[in-house]
Amino acid sequence: MKTELLPHDGAFASLEEARLEVTYYLDTYFNLDRRHSAPGYRSPHQFEADLFRYLP
Repeated sequence: MKTELLPHDGAFASLEEARLEVTYYLDTYFNLDRRHSAPGYRSPHQFEADLFRYLP
């Protein structure tokens, strides 16, 4: 995501445009179901669900 998301000129027109593009990228291309070793081989969705279960 470091370079594939940046416009050709290397900068977004505004902070809002950058936020929208990053949000779209994460919602569209980021694999939220893939398991990761750092959070105990849980998917990001499962890790977040477990985390919020224990928060007050």
